[in-house]
Amino acid sequence: MESAEPKLTPVAATVEARTGQQSFDGYAKERRRPIVEALGQAVGWQQVHAAFARYDLEIRPHGNGLVIKDRNGKHAIKASSLDRSLSMVNLVRRFGAYVPPDQAKEHYPEDERFTAKPVQRDPNRGALYEEYQAGIATRKAALENINSRARAELDVVRIRWDQERQKISRDFFGRHRFELLKIARLHEAEHRLQVRKRIKAEREKVKQEAPYTYWTDFLRWKAANGNETALAILRSKDRVVEPECLPPQRGSRADIQEKWLNKQLDIATSADVSSWTRRGLLAVAKADELAELEASTPSGKQLFLGFKSSIDAKGTVFLSLANGGALRDTGKQIIFSMNEVSYEAALLYAKAKWGKNVKLRDNIIGHLARNQTSEISR
Repeated sequence: MESAEPKLTPVAATVEARTGQQSFDGYAKERRRPIVEALGQAVGWQQVHAAFARYDLEIRPHGNGLVIKDRNGKHAIKASSLDRSLSMVNLVRRFGAYVPPDQAKEHYPEDERFTAKPVQRDPNRGALYEEYQAGIATRKAALENINSRARAELDVVRIRWDQERQKISRDFFGRHRFELLKIARLHEAEHRLQVRKRIKAEREKVKQEAPYTYWTDFLRWKAANGNETALAILRSKDRVVEPECLPPQRGSRADIQEKWLNKQLDIATSADVSSWTRRGLLAVAKADELAELEASTPSGKQLFLGFKSSIDAKGTVFLSLANGGALRDTGKQIIFSMNEVSYEAALLYAKAKWGKNVKLRDNIIGHLARNQTSEISR
């Protein structure tokens, strides 16, 4: 068995410095000695499982080796990173081929479990940590409630506009029905966006009331408001990683979407252009919206930035992408040049235009009926 205490991985060390809370890697390595001592007395795999279960851990195969996992979460580390004796080769040599636990995890007693406790040892931290946990619990419950209401409200919007489209399809015919359905889709998108904006504002209010996610963030917040104990705990750490500076916002996604929805509604309801021209202008507006969304998040993929467009007499739209790809929107189909970037751009454009109900055949993407399932596969 190894004698030297294993060090944290760079990622785990950064997590602990950033959050002020123990990483799973740190939790497991802090318990290395008693685990290794227990395994020294083990004579079979079931005793191995019992030794790990005391700390709410389990050892299981992963790929060609073994991992140590949190039994009540998704955290895991390589078994050999805890101790070299825990490699698959070494354990199979001692106990034979891996055997899973022969009983449910409830039958293996646990003395403690991983809870991401503070790494600081300050004796006065108890009351502050209880306040932090209570704040996190309140924040989590409030956000879950908001998310539940958001899903319910968006369902109401969907049902309302489904009924509106059914009424239009029943009462109108031909191109007039097509135009009214298009306007209804835009109004639904506008309605959904307004719900999302209001929900976002509610989420932000909750986050302002508890402006922290991690223990270190909470300590900074308390220290900034004059809490000397929080300041002392912060200073007790050898190293505290400052939060990274966020890039300046170039306009929120919701604001950009609202701006282009309004433009598309103006186009869709304009009476001084032909229906073919209107269709073409709507398509170009959708591509403009995608380009502006890309510009607002410069770290993401840039498929539409710098695109050029043209519209023929029948309202077919031709989009030339800056990377050399090309899309053609006929209204019912989107045809793209045969390369990976054009495929990605066409799929993004199609879903922005029609939602998830799209189908792909060769280099053509079409629109499925609302109650059909997407047929995209590649």
